[in-house]
Amino acid sequence: GGKSGGLPDMGHPFGIDLDITGERSIHHLINTAMTGDGGRWLAGWLLQTKPSLAETARRQSLVRELVALPRF
Repeated sequence: GGKSGGLPDMGHPFGIDLDITGERSIHHLINTAMTGDGGRWLAGWLLQTKPSLAETARRQSLVRELVALPRF
């Protein structure tokens, strides 16, 4: 789910410049989760203001593995 009414999150440091969770947001465009929990998990990742470099590298490694699986 997105922000109520599709408005950007003005409390987020870059919410004015980048619609992260609204109706026409980055979250809406890339969310392919099959469950509400999965969508909320993705939103949490997108809303991180101080992401962990190690965690980002781990996720990128996982994505590289998935890219090699064309049926995925």
